Amino acid sequence: MFLIGVPPLIVLLVAGPILLPEFRNVRAGRVDLLSVALSTGAIVTVVYAIKETAKSGPHLGSLGIALVGVVLGWVFARRQLVLADPLIDLRLFRRATFSASLGAQMFGLFVLAAMQFLTVQYFQLVLGMSPLEAGLWMLPMMVTGIIGTLGAPWVVRHLRSGTAMTLGFAAAVPGLALMAIAGRLPVVIGLAIVSLGIQVVLALTYDVVVSSAPPERAGVASGMGETGTELGIALGIAIGGSIVTAVYRAGVPESAGDTLGGAVAAAEQLPGPVAQELLSVARDAYTNGVQLAVVVSAAIVVLLGVATATLVRTD
Repeated sequence: MFLIGVPPLIVLLVAGPILLPEFRNVRAGRVDLLSVALSTGAIVTVVYAIKETAKSGPHLGSLGIALVGVVLGWVFARRQLVLADPLIDLRLFRRATFSASLGAQMFGLFVLAAMQFLTVQYFQLVLGMSPLEAGLWMLPMMVTGIIGTLGAPWVVRHLRSGTAMTLGFAAAVPGLALMAIAGRLPVVIGLAIVSLGIQVVLALTYDVVVSSAPPERAGVASGMGETGTELGIALGIAIGGSIVTAVYRAGVPESAGDTLGGAVAAAEQLPGPVAQELLSVARDAYTNGVQLAVVVSAAIVVLLGVATATLVRTD
């Protein structure tokens, strides 16, 4: 499965140095390893605290870990302001277009990653699909995502980037509304619409993030874009999954375990009627959690649409 990516990567490695223009900052500084450690520590501890809180509820351990993450993040931010060559140039956030575009990228991926992750789980654990069947039902989302990515350059030939981003987020809202209904077809169609709209946005954000920074900071801006990508995906899966876990735990008996997978395992040890009742309750609770995560995602998308409409200013 992974070998399918090798041929296009070979083409990229050969053609990239020839076709892709490159800009080098001759005064580029060294990577600050302490900043790398601080940023990694802040992200890992905060994500862990979120997941632990969803699993076990608020307690001193998770709150303490979250506090450690916040402190590490604060120290990291303070360090970036005094370094001559910061890992992340926080001064770029003074540019509204840069900040809004980076936020659109990160939280757009937050929503998309959460919806993809939860949909695959929903297909397998609630609707009873095999992994292969679930993967096949995800194909429409992948196709519309490709269409959105490849169609974005055509869109910006007719619209400003900020307007195109706003319309992309607006297109995702009815898709999320369909997903909130639950059921196979509403979720498949809804996710395909969400993927189409958000992939248009994502195809544009990298260009706007880099072009809105000074030329000598283009490399830093690109790196911040990549950081936003990874952080958005990580937080989307962590927070989206935590919402579902919290709702699930509130709606099932303790014997069902912390996850729907745990309920399925527990049901295998129970008599038929009791097992079916446990699975029915667990699946309903999980579905309710997914629906709440979809509603939260829809609210985020609406806010992102407003932000890109008002803050992203491009020619």
